[in-house]
Amino acid sequence: ESLTSERAELPKADILVIESTYGQPAYRFAPRAELVGQLIEAVRAALERGQTPVVEAYALGKAQEVTKLLTTHGISVLQTKPVFEISQVYEACGMPLGNYVLFEGLPREGHALVAPPGAHRGSNLQGIRRPCRIAVTGWSLDRNSHRRYGFDHAIPLSDHADFNELLEAVERVDAREVHCTHGPESFVDELRNRGVNAYRLGVPASQRERLLF
Repeated sequence: ESLTSERAELPKADILVIESTYGQPAYRFAPRAELVGQLIEAVRAALERGQTPVVEAYALGKAQEVTKLLTTHGISVLQTKPVFEISQVYEACGMPLGNYVLFEGLPREGHALVAPPGAHRGSNLQGIRRPCRIAVTGWSLDRNSHRRYGFDHAIPLSDHADFNELLEAVERVDAREVHCTHGPESFVDELRNRGVNAYRLGVPASQRERLLF
């Protein structure tokens, strides 16, 4: 569970279709509380230096979670328009996000900015003169990812299950067939090696037997 969503329920099933983005052993995330602590520390340090922390997060879901995390820790938030419009839907559905306002082109003292990934490449953030760019994505476990994309900080705070959690989900559902999508083919191999009847999603039944040998 997170501050903006409930814990997923995993019932028993005959067939499991599972999104497996981080289906490689290298993607094992630290405990959530530790990663949240890294985010809050990075944002507060930037504010103390007189910078504007710019937390880049997908406009739907991740941006609202980040906003709630920041405001819960006493940090006020500016949101770009795409993020703000979706946050208003959250509020209308009974999910308050705390002290956040629409970003109107200029920074505010003591505020972090939550924006979609890549927003800095447009004209919307030209008023931010001293940004501190912070990524919140599981891909930040890739070595040097923050330098490659120009981030000052990259924190693997992800909405996705990591490698261990994917294996746990498969075990708990205990399906007779598991179909994997949006992930590496090696995860299918990993499951087969563990005795799971696993396939890539969309492979015709006529090809499945061949895949097992």
